[in-house]
Amino acid sequence: MDVFSAFPNAIVSGQWELCEKVEDTEIGTTIQKRTPLDVIVDEGTSTTRSDIPEMESDMLIYVQPAQLPTTVSAKLTNGYLCHDKVNDFYYEIRDASIGKNQETGTVEHVELLLRQTEVVDGEF
Repeated sequence: MDVFSAFPNAIVSGQWELCEKVEDTEIGTTIQKRTPLDVIVDEGTSTTRSDIPEMESDMLIYVQPAQLPTTVSAKLTNGYLCHDKVNDFYYEIRDASIGKNQETGTVEHVELLLRQTEVVDGEF
């Protein structure tokens, strides 16, 4: 049983979206396409102090593979951001792990390790 079937009450809808990053030589990196996501948020986050006067905070979310444009980890980590629309926080995808059913080989979920980042006026 996949995590979404096992915990249907944990699914958050309408709050998260996947944002495609597009490299533009004139502007920099911008956000173009936005895709809605239904996710399960791992309530445990970790925060560490960095050498600069900021806090680095990581969060884990589970995403349904059918809602993603790809399940290739390298493409997810390099080409996309996640956006929490309710809090207006943007997150870099630091790691994308593919969760497969070990008996069937079917991809059942994708785990995205996120770190908060800044986006101003659609520019990253």
